[in-house]
Amino acid sequence: MTAKSAPRRARTGTARDRAADILLRVETEGSFAAAALAAALDRAPALSPQDRALCTELVYGVLRTAPALDARLAAHATKPGSIATMDPYARCVLRVAAYQLLLLERIPPSAAVNAAVDAINKDRSKGLSGFVNALLRKVASERAERECASRRLAFAVESIDGSVRDELAQALGSASDAESVLRAMFSRRPATDLRVEGTRCTREELAKMIREARPDADVRDGALSPWALSVSGAGDLRTSELYRERGLFSVQEEGAQAIALASGAQPGTRVFDACAGRGGKSAALASMMGGTGLLHAADAFPEKAARGREELERLGLLRPSLSYVAVGADLTVGVGALKTCVPEGGYDLVLVDAPCSGLGTLARRPDILARRAAAKTPLASAAVAATTDDSDELPSREGSARASRVAIDELQRGILRTSATLVRPGATLLYAVCTLTAREGVGMREWFLSETQGAFEPMELEGERAVMVPERLRPAIVTLRPDRDGTDGFVFWRVRRRA
Repeated sequence: MTAKSAPRRARTGTARDRAADILLRVETEGSFAAAALAAALDRAPALSPQDRALCTELVYGVLRTAPALDARLAAHATKPGSIATMDPYARCVLRVAAYQLLLLERIPPSAAVNAAVDAINKDRSKGLSGFVNALLRKVASERAERECASRRLAFAVESIDGSVRDELAQALGSASDAESVLRAMFSRRPATDLRVEGTRCTREELAKMIREARPDADVRDGALSPWALSVSGAGDLRTSELYRERGLFSVQEEGAQAIALASGAQPGTRVFDACAGRGGKSAALASMMGGTGLLHAADAFPEKAARGREELERLGLLRPSLSYVAVGADLTVGVGALKTCVPEGGYDLVLVDAPCSGLGTLARRPDILARRAAAKTPLASAAVAATTDDSDELPSREGSARASRVAIDELQRGILRTSATLVRPGATLLYAVCTLTAREGVGMREWFLSETQGAFEPMELEGERAVMVPERLRPAIVTLRPDRDGTDGFVFWRVRRRA
């Protein structure tokens, strides 16, 4: 076992042990927290619901607040810099303990300290366990018995590094707006957003069925999408009959639903989903199309593209009236296997939900900051990139290695160049990113309009295509903010190819 590895025991131990192991993998291997956590819990079917919830809280809580936790730990350490330079596994164990001591009200201090000391005593040296014991007892003296929710929010906002704040302030117009977005992002109540499959039931019918199946659930209509339900206290609804056997809904954040809505997709049209991920947006598009027309999808990772067909089939959207093809393709160099399938003249609608820095999704994907820090420079590589369908799946090793060598804005531009060639005259291209930075949103729009030399023009959604689309999503450029719209942070813009 190296200094950068966790003991095998941590992968099969308590909720605290597993959390430290997952956090170490995020820090040293660049693992996606959602995927690593899901795999760890899948390997532990006997773990109680309480321990599963604790493990989840510790992983996401520590990722949101790690810099602030490290500052508190460092303040009590005898040697300056010792926390930053210590064994990474030991540091993860310390963070898990400090999070419990400072930010969770129901964990007895002795339980948090003793678990950390026991882990270090078993897996590292006696001397290090003594240091951990002394340090954590000093940290415990700061423990506040009340208002832990407000302290968690304060720690999370404090943990956002200056470069992120600067990028948000530049994009939003002021430091106060950036602060407002960050506070809203981290104070949103924990919930799961569902997209009702409207070809099978209504939102009201689904809400009633969920309340009957899960009486303790809090089920509310979404604020923006007419398809959206926000559900908390229901456990994992993907284990329910409503999801597995009946295919009545998808799990999809409301802002991601808004992207598909903003496309104004119509029945019988020819649509290309350029960065399809696991198929969440493709399914929403297919639903808007009424299961008719032509829908092609591509993703840089073939394993994700394959998941799209499974999703459409589960939702009952794979019909003879819908011509559906999904392939793995690197759109920076071409359309791959779709080359022989592109309709003559091009598509009526091309949707590009581009890989991005993901800064609009920090509350749900705080590991983005860890990978960003590892990359050393803002927007350094696509290895830190996120799309709205990336939350629970790791990319292939080959794809990740390639992406790590490509700057995000270069990747976005390459995808846009190829996608622009697929839009027929008079048709629409919709570009979206789950971030709020000017460089990736408005700046990419300015670049695209210049690059295409007048071939495209900004486009508001109007007429028949706008009937089912909320007015908020009809302008040529839309910014969704957690503090105003109750969604993750998004920027998307729409252009039309001149006839």
